[in-house]
Amino acid sequence: MERLMEQKPIAKIRVTDLVEESGLSRQTFYRHFRDIYDLIDWTHQEKTRLAFELIDVDADITHVWVVCLRLMARSKNFYQQVITTSGCNSFYNGYYLRCQNNLLRMAGGRERCDDAMLFTIRFTAAGITQMITEWITDGMAQPPEEMAKLLVESMPAKYLQAHKSQKSRG
Repeated sequence: MERLMEQKPIAKIRVTDLVEESGLSRQTFYRHFRDIYDLIDWTHQEKTRLAFELIDVDADITHVWVVCLRLMARSKNFYQQVITTSGCNSFYNGYYLRCQNNLLRMAGGRERCDDAMLFTIRFTAAGITQMITEWITDGMAQPPEEMAKLLVESMPAKYLQAHKSQKSRG
């Protein structure tokens, strides 16, 4: 997919292009992915897997974000193209849901969160998603370390305390 993205915009890439480029059959593609947006989401997950594996072992939330943003910066062209997708299957919507789920994990899971904390997590996920989108749109000009620091400093104290409590239980 990334080789095709170097040749044309993501909006012009079809499943036919992907199977021709990869040598796989359409059936194989659809056995693994619902559509191109599903492939985009899977690709993002693979690119940032290391960062999100750190959630379970690293108490330093800033470090987790630095690793994630560095991994994303390595694939700048990919992210600058996928951020342009729109609709219910857009990268933005998928990133928001994944961010929300990861924030829940870092806070100890849904069962440890009251309604106010769940609201805080949704609110935080929305803000992070918007700021990451702007970071990508602006060409990732801000270094990942700076961006991570700003993201964490902007998180509500209530959430940071829940994360800290979860890690100390860990």
